[in-house]
Amino acid sequence: MTGAYMAAMMTTAAAAAALAVPLADAAGWRVSLGVWAVPAAAAAVWWVVRAGRRPMPVRTADTTAVTARLPWRSPAAWLVTGYLTTSSIMFYALLAWVAPSYTDRGWDEAAAGLLLAGFSAAQLASAFVVPLVVDRVRDRRALYAAAGTVNAVALTALVVAPESAPWAIVLLLGFGNGAAFTLGLTQLVEHAATTHDSARLAGMAFLVSYVVAAGGPTGIGALHDALGSWTVPFLLLAVVAGAQVVVGLLLGPSRRVAA
Repeated sequence: MTGAYMAAMMTTAAAAAALAVPLADAAGWRVSLGVWAVPAAAAAVWWVVRAGRRPMPVRTADTTAVTARLPWRSPAAWLVTGYLTTSSIMFYALLAWVAPSYTDRGWDEAAAGLLLAGFSAAQLASAFVVPLVVDRVRDRRALYAAAGTVNAVALTALVVAPESAPWAIVLLLGFGNGAAFTLGLTQLVEHAATTHDSARLAGMAFLVSYVVAAGGPTGIGALHDALGSWTVPFLLLAVVAGAQVVVGLLLGPSRRVAA
Protein backbone atom coordinates (compact mmCIF):
# COMPACT_ATOMS: atom_id res chain seq x y z
CA MET A 1 0.00 0.00 0.00
CA THR A 2 2.88 2.36 0.73
CA GLY A 3 4.31 1.62 -2.71
CA ALA A 4 0.93 2.12 -4.39
CA TYR A 5 0.42 5.43 -2.57
CA MET A 6 3.84 6.71 -3.66
CA ALA A 7 3.36 5.41 -7.20
CA ALA A 8 0.10 7.32 -7.64
CA MET A 9 1.68 10.57 -6.40
CA MET A 10 4.88 10.33 -8.41
CA THR A 11 3.30 9.16 -11.67
CA THR A 12 1.00 12.19 -11.78
CA ALA A 13 3.76 14.52 -10.58
CA ALA A 14 6.07 13.34 -13.36
CA ALA A 15 3.31 13.80 -15.93
CA ALA A 16 2.58 17.33 -14.69
CA ALA A 17 6.24 18.36 -14.84
CA ALA A 18 6.70 16.96 -18.33
CA LEU A 19 3.49 18.48 -19.75
CA ALA A 20 3.61 21.94 -18.12
CA VAL A 21 5.74 23.72 -20.72
CA PRO A 22 4.27 22.01 -23.84
CA LEU A 23 0.76 22.91 -22.63
CA ALA A 24 1.86 26.49 -21.95
CA ASP A 25 3.42 26.76 -25.40
CA ALA A 26 0.26 25.41 -27.02
CA ALA A 27 -2.43 27.20 -25.04
CA GLY A 28 -0.82 29.58 -22.54
CA TRP A 29 0.10 29.33 -18.87
CA ARG A 30 -3.48 29.76 -17.65
CA VAL A 31 -4.51 26.58 -19.43
CA SER A 32 -1.30 24.81 -18.37
CA LEU A 33 -2.10 25.51 -14.72
CA GLY A 34 -5.88 25.34 -14.93
CA VAL A 35 -6.04 21.89 -16.56
CA TRP A 36 -5.13 20.38 -13.18
CA ALA A 37 -8.46 21.61 -11.82
CA VAL A 38 -10.05 18.71 -13.72
CA PRO A 39 -8.56 15.83 -11.66
CA ALA A 40 -9.02 17.92 -8.50
CA ALA A 41 -12.73 18.30 -9.28
CA ALA A 42 -13.01 14.58 -10.04
CA ALA A 43 -11.40 13.78 -6.69
CA ALA A 44 -13.81 16.13 -4.92
CA VAL A 45 -16.81 14.39 -6.52
CA TRP A 46 -15.41 10.99 -5.55
CA TRP A 47 -15.01 12.06 -1.92
CA VAL A 48 -18.56 13.48 -1.80
CA VAL A 49 -19.85 10.10 -2.97
CA ARG A 50 -17.65 8.25 -0.46
CA ALA A 51 -18.72 10.53 2.40
CA GLY A 52 -22.30 9.35 2.00
CA ARG A 53 -21.40 5.72 2.63
CA ARG A 54 -21.26 4.02 5.99
CA PRO A 55 -17.71 3.31 7.18
CA MET A 56 -16.79 -0.36 7.44
CA PRO A 57 -16.53 -1.64 11.02
CA VAL A 58 -12.99 -2.09 12.27
CA ARG A 59 -12.23 -5.19 14.31
CA THR A 60 -9.43 -4.99 16.84
CA ALA A 61 -8.16 -7.11 19.71
CA ASP A 62 -6.62 -4.11 21.43
CA THR A 63 -8.64 -3.35 24.57
CA THR A 64 -6.09 -1.10 26.30
CA ALA A 65 -6.95 2.46 27.22
CA VAL A 66 -6.17 4.92 24.43
CA THR A 67 -5.58 8.63 24.22
CA ALA A 68 -5.98 11.04 21.34
CA ARG A 69 -3.07 13.20 22.46
CA LEU A 70 -0.09 13.53 20.15
CA PRO A 71 3.08 11.90 21.56
CA TRP A 72 5.06 15.10 22.15
CA ARG A 73 7.07 13.57 25.02
CA SER A 74 8.17 10.45 23.13
CA PRO A 75 11.83 10.43 21.91
CA ALA A 76 10.94 7.87 19.24
CA ALA A 77 8.15 10.09 17.95
CA TRP A 78 10.56 13.02 17.64
CA LEU A 79 13.08 10.89 15.74
CA VAL A 80 10.44 9.74 13.25
CA THR A 81 9.21 13.33 12.98
CA GLY A 82 12.78 14.52 12.39
CA TYR A 83 13.31 11.97 9.63
CA LEU A 84 10.12 12.94 7.83
CA THR A 85 10.93 16.63 8.32
CA THR A 86 14.34 16.35 6.65
CA SER A 87 12.75 14.37 3.83
CA SER A 88 9.99 16.93 3.31
CA ILE A 89 12.36 19.91 3.41
CA MET A 90 14.51 18.42 0.66
CA PHE A 91 11.58 17.26 -1.44
CA TYR A 92 9.68 20.54 -1.59
CA ALA A 93 12.80 22.67 -1.98
CA LEU A 94 14.07 20.52 -4.85
CA LEU A 95 10.62 20.34 -6.43
CA ALA A 96 10.55 24.13 -6.50
CA TRP A 97 14.13 24.90 -7.54
CA VAL A 98 15.79 22.06 -9.47
CA ALA A 99 14.27 23.12 -12.79
CA PRO A 100 14.89 26.89 -12.29
CA SER A 101 18.50 26.19 -11.27
CA TYR A 102 19.07 24.60 -14.68
CA THR A 103 17.21 27.27 -16.66
CA ASP A 104 19.56 29.74 -14.92
CA ARG A 105 22.40 27.74 -16.44
CA GLY A 106 20.93 28.17 -19.90
CA TRP A 107 18.68 25.15 -20.21
CA ASP A 108 15.48 25.36 -22.26
CA GLU A 109 12.36 25.46 -20.08
CA ALA A 110 10.91 22.31 -21.65
CA ALA A 111 14.17 20.42 -21.06
CA ALA A 112 14.23 21.57 -17.43
CA GLY A 113 10.62 20.40 -17.09
CA LEU A 114 11.60 16.96 -18.36
CA LEU A 115 14.46 16.92 -15.86
CA LEU A 116 11.93 17.58 -13.10
CA ALA A 117 9.75 14.80 -14.50
CA GLY A 118 12.78 12.51 -14.21
CA PHE A 119 13.10 13.54 -10.55
CA SER A 120 9.52 12.35 -9.94
CA ALA A 121 9.93 9.21 -12.06
CA ALA A 122 12.96 8.14 -9.99
CA GLN A 123 10.82 8.51 -6.87
CA LEU A 124 8.30 6.21 -8.52
CA ALA A 125 11.03 3.58 -8.91
CA SER A 126 12.00 3.81 -5.25
CA ALA A 127 8.34 3.52 -4.25
CA PHE A 128 8.28 0.01 -5.74
CA VAL A 129 11.75 -1.10 -4.64
CA VAL A 130 11.94 0.12 -1.03
CA PRO A 131 8.82 -1.62 0.38
CA LEU A 132 10.07 -4.95 -0.96
CA VAL A 133 13.41 -4.52 0.81
CA VAL A 134 11.90 -3.19 4.05
CA ASP A 135 9.81 -6.33 4.55
CA ARG A 136 12.97 -8.43 4.64
CA VAL A 137 14.95 -6.34 7.13
CA ARG A 138 14.33 -6.17 10.88
CA ASP A 139 16.85 -3.47 11.83
CA ARG A 140 16.21 -0.77 9.25
CA ARG A 141 18.74 1.79 10.44
CA ALA A 142 21.06 0.97 7.54
CA LEU A 143 18.23 1.64 5.08
CA TYR A 144 17.28 4.89 6.78
CA ALA A 145 20.89 6.07 6.70
CA ALA A 146 21.46 4.84 3.14
CA ALA A 147 18.62 6.98 1.79
CA GLY A 148 20.06 10.03 3.53
CA THR A 149 23.53 9.23 2.20
CA VAL A 150 22.24 9.02 -1.38
CA ASN A 151 20.60 12.42 -0.92
CA ALA A 152 23.77 13.94 0.55
CA VAL A 153 25.96 12.60 -2.28
CA ALA A 154 23.56 13.78 -4.99
CA LEU A 155 23.18 17.24 -3.45
CA THR A 156 26.94 17.59 -3.13
CA ALA A 157 27.26 16.70 -6.82
CA LEU A 158 24.59 19.30 -7.59
CA VAL A 159 26.78 21.88 -5.86
CA VAL A 160 30.19 20.78 -7.14
CA ALA A 161 29.48 19.70 -10.72
CA PRO A 162 25.84 20.27 -11.71
CA GLU A 163 26.55 20.15 -15.46
CA SER A 164 28.79 17.07 -15.41
CA ALA A 165 25.94 14.55 -15.39
CA PRO A 166 22.69 16.42 -14.71
CA TRP A 167 20.36 13.52 -15.46
CA ALA A 168 22.32 11.13 -13.26
CA ILE A 169 22.37 13.67 -10.41
CA VAL A 170 18.66 14.46 -10.59
CA LEU A 171 17.64 10.80 -10.95
CA LEU A 172 19.78 9.96 -7.92
CA LEU A 173 18.14 12.82 -6.02
CA GLY A 174 14.70 11.52 -6.97
CA PHE A 175 15.50 7.97 -5.93
CA GLY A 176 17.01 9.08 -2.61
CA ASN A 177 14.12 11.41 -1.79
CA GLY A 178 11.54 8.82 -2.76
CA ALA A 179 13.28 6.16 -0.69
CA ALA A 180 13.48 8.45 2.34
CA PHE A 181 9.81 9.41 2.16
CA THR A 182 8.72 5.79 1.67
CA LEU A 183 10.85 4.73 4.62
CA GLY A 184 9.37 7.57 6.65
CA LEU A 185 5.88 6.22 5.95
CA THR A 186 6.92 2.73 7.07
CA GLN A 187 8.35 4.24 10.27
CA LEU A 188 4.83 5.33 11.23
CA VAL A 189 4.02 1.63 11.58
CA GLU A 190 7.41 0.19 12.53
CA HIS A 191 7.88 2.39 15.59
CA ALA A 192 4.31 2.28 16.93
CA ALA A 193 3.09 -0.49 19.25
CA THR A 194 -0.56 -0.28 18.11
CA THR A 195 -2.55 1.08 15.18
CA HIS A 196 -3.80 3.84 17.47
CA ASP A 197 -0.23 4.85 18.36
CA SER A 198 0.58 4.83 14.64
CA ALA A 199 -2.25 7.30 14.01
CA ARG A 200 -1.04 9.55 16.82
CA LEU A 201 2.51 9.38 15.50
CA ALA A 202 1.35 10.22 11.97
CA GLY A 203 -0.57 13.23 13.25
CA MET A 204 2.48 14.61 15.03
CA ALA A 205 4.98 13.76 12.28
CA PHE A 206 2.97 15.28 9.43
CA LEU A 207 1.98 18.34 11.44
CA VAL A 208 5.59 19.22 12.24
CA SER A 209 7.24 18.06 9.01
CA TYR A 210 4.89 19.88 6.64
CA VAL A 211 4.82 23.10 8.66
CA VAL A 212 8.63 23.20 8.72
CA ALA A 213 9.01 22.05 5.11
CA ALA A 214 6.63 24.77 3.91
CA GLY A 215 9.43 27.24 4.51
CA GLY A 216 11.92 25.25 2.42
CA PRO A 217 11.11 26.60 -1.06
CA THR A 218 10.87 30.19 0.22
CA GLY A 219 14.07 29.90 2.25
CA ILE A 220 16.07 28.42 -0.61
CA GLY A 221 14.73 31.06 -3.02
CA ALA A 222 15.56 33.87 -0.58
CA LEU A 223 19.11 32.56 -0.16
CA HIS A 224 19.55 32.41 -3.93
CA ASP A 225 18.27 35.97 -4.34
CA ALA A 226 20.53 37.24 -1.56
CA LEU A 227 23.70 35.45 -2.74
CA GLY A 228 23.08 35.26 -6.49
CA SER A 229 24.19 31.62 -6.52
CA TRP A 230 22.78 28.12 -6.06
CA THR A 231 25.87 26.87 -4.22
CA VAL A 232 24.96 27.79 -0.63
CA PRO A 233 21.23 26.89 -0.93
CA PHE A 234 21.94 23.40 -2.25
CA LEU A 235 24.84 22.95 0.16
CA LEU A 236 22.43 23.71 2.98
CA LEU A 237 20.14 20.96 1.69
CA ALA A 238 23.14 18.61 1.71
CA VAL A 239 23.55 19.41 5.40
CA VAL A 240 19.87 18.53 5.90
CA ALA A 241 20.58 15.20 4.19
CA GLY A 242 23.46 14.64 6.60
CA ALA A 243 21.07 15.23 9.50
CA GLN A 244 18.77 12.63 7.97
CA VAL A 245 21.59 10.06 8.12
CA VAL A 246 22.16 10.79 11.82
CA VAL A 247 18.46 10.53 12.70
CA GLY A 248 18.15 7.30 10.73
CA LEU A 249 21.01 5.69 12.64
CA LEU A 250 19.28 6.53 15.93
CA LEU A 251 16.00 4.86 14.93
CA GLY A 252 16.71 1.33 16.16
CA PRO A 253 14.02 -1.40 16.05
CA SER A 254 13.43 -1.14 19.82
CA ARG A 255 12.22 2.47 19.53
CA ARG A 256 8.50 2.69 20.25
CA VAL A 257 6.13 5.62 20.57
CA ALA A 258 5.09 6.37 24.14
CA ALA A 259 2.67 8.92 25.52
